[in-house]
Amino acid sequence: MKQLKSLLFAVAVTAVPSSASAQSIGLFADVGAINCNVNASVGTPVTCYFVFRQLASTGIAGYAFRAHGLPAGWIAIADPCWPSPCIGDLFGSGVVGAWPECHTNDVEFLFPLVLIAMTDQSDIELTIAPRLPLVNPAFDCPLVARCDAPTYTAECVTGSRSVINGTLPCTVGTHMRSWAEIKSLYE
Repeated sequence: MKQLKSLLFAVAVTAVPSSASAQSIGLFADVGAINCNVNASVGTPVTCYFVFRQLASTGIAGYAFRAHGLPAGWIAIADPCWPSPCIGDLFGSGVVGAWPECHTNDVEFLFPLVLIAMTDQSDIELTIAPRLPLVNPAFDCPLVARCDAPTYTAECVTGSRSVINGTLPCTVGTHMRSWAEIKSLYE
């Protein structure tokens, strides 16, 4: 049943494309998607989190992406099929996942990843990229499916860059604020 739902999602997102957005999927050191710098000591498991960040929207019902940049020999334990049904290989061709309900949070937890560093390396860039083969040939990008059943409109999102054991800046999607909210910070 889980694979059937994911396959139905994959078929749906190939049908109706949408334009690109400022939303993103990334790997974070925390579930709240604040820190995209992950520290992994050799031999010590560290849990990090794949998170979808969005501006106020109708929400998402699914996602499709892959991660790359993990050093050879490092151990990555991910269950991209928890808490949502999915298919695929996260560090291979990528994953396609779907939920039975709409998720509308500004910061949406997708699934955890446990990393075990097997070598001492720094400034490792882990990036989010499109699933291969592309779920929707019209878009060479990580995708989400919007909550507009039965269409589930596919939409490109930004693939964030996270840094493991590093000092390099990482890219994180921004949350839009009104001028009143920004002004209140200085009052």
